Amino acid sequence: MSNKVITIAHSVNGRLYVREGQYGLLLDEAAEPVLLRYALLTQGEEQPFFPRLLLDDWGNEIRGRSLYQWVRDNALRFPRAELFGLDIAGNETQYFLRDLENVEPFPCYAYPDTALHLSKGLLLKRVFLADAGATQPLKIKCPQEQETPLCLARLSWWRVAPDVLVAHKFHPM
Repeated sequence: MSNKVITIAHSVNGRLYVREGQYGLLLDEAAEPVLLRYALLTQGEEQPFFPRLLLDDWGNEIRGRSLYQWVRDNALRFPRAELFGLDIAGNETQYFLRDLENVEPFPCYAYPDTALHLSKGLLLKRVFLADAGATQPLKIKCPQEQETPLCLARLSWWRVAPDVLVAHKFHPM
């Protein structure tokens, strides 16, 4: 399959960090773009599924990042809604909404290179917001100005000075 997959994604500027195999993203407008994709998980096996389109019970199409908010708000009312997208291997697949975990936060995968295959995404655990005055990482809630679905993702949010990241054994990638 081609690396040119069509799934819901968006680009943010930031720098990736890693510590003990866990990835974090420091949001930074001056940095290079990083592509983010959000997965829904299959019930039971919790396999990632990357949607591109949802059809509700009346055949209305929902596309784009607003799909995640729609799932969060409507999943229990529309279990027969159909989602079309790709599994982690890049294979076209579809699910009914009832077959997916729809109340859990969405796993977020980062792609530092847009040409990377879907399976090469880095599962993010943290988002860092630069705060030059922070002498220690400070856990915060997702700021209201952040776009959906980033705030709906399975991520912890931190205010931190970039040099403090290195002191806490986060290494730039």
